[in-house]
Amino acid sequence: MPFPKQGLKAVHRLLAENGIALISMPNSETVLWRMLNDAGANPYWGELEHYHNFSRSRLYALLRETGFEPLRYGISERYRACMEVIVRRV
Repeated sequence: MPFPKQGLKAVHRLLAENGIALISMPNSETVLWRMLNDAGANPYWGELEHYHNFSRSRLYALLRETGFEPLRYGISERYRACMEVIVRRV
């Protein structure tokens, strides 16, 4: 998503009040992320579909700014160094 703030605002408009969404993306705050960077082997810097790499704290700030409340944080079982966040429209 090249413009995440505008994208989240669009999701907010489309969801009913108290609607739920799942957001999944790499987490640049993890120890694994730093280890991959240090080894020069972080695959997410070359992912064309990832325009931005967020930390959990930056994502949460953007979610709150665009009208969402983070409800649950999880570590992805499918992708390395990734987070999955369930949010509610407020």
